[in-house]
Amino acid sequence: MKRILTAVMLFLVAFTATAATKPYTRNVAVIVYKDAEPLDWTGPFEVWNDAGSFGSANGEKAFNVYIVSKTDEPLNAQGLIVKPNYSIANAPKPDVIIIPGGPSNNITDDPAFFAWTKNAAQEAEVVQTVCTGAFVMAKAGNEGLHGPGQAEGIRRFESELDNLRAAIALALEGCVDPIIAVKLEVAMQGFRTLRGYSTEGRRNVRAALARAGSIAPSSIATSSSHHLPRFELVLPTSLRWV
Repeated sequence: MKRILTAVMLFLVAFTATAATKPYTRNVAVIVYKDAEPLDWTGPFEVWNDAGSFGSANGEKAFNVYIVSKTDEPLNAQGLIVKPNYSIANAPKPDVIIIPGGPSNNITDDPAFFAWTKNAAQEAEVVQTVCTGAFVMAKAGNEGLHGPGQAEGIRRFESELDNLRAAIALALEGCVDPIIAVKLEVAMQGFRTLRGYSTEGRRNVRAALARAGSIAPSSIATSSSHHLPRFELVLPTSLRWV
């Protein structure tokens, strides 16, 4: 949150240099899609919206913050029902764009949604991405973004997926410590979420913990169907990892 606030304040300072040529109020588009992480966009929304009020001058807000999605129909963002202010068909041209994490392939796999996001980002003054939201800009080929290693990491996971599955299978068969399978799945959770393999990952974690001993599969639950693994249990000391 402090980083976001710092970015907003720096933006306000830089903004004074161009105030004579552009409207004072900047449009901030928060892009929300099905199952987008609520924390990834509600926090930035609050910061930019509050900064808009704090930075008001001559009756004009510094920032006009709004939610954009493929359509303006209500959508489910992990249990939070969101009613977008605009669809991509009628949204104001954004000066700032925020792309939250979650299954961001809901943007990249939708030609119209992705095209709008890519074009809007290319014309925006600032683009902020959170977690897997960076994959949207990675696919867009935006060379000005930081964190290209995330996209490279996904490509590595894809190329090594068969080997990783084989290693997990060995652990599940008891050939090596089954907790190795858990560690691998924790490392792969972002990749599995992005590629839609979360069910496979949760199944492997349950099986590995059950094989590790003293934990019945039925006692293992996750706090979200979207992420792996946010366990609602306390692991025995012998099964904890760093």
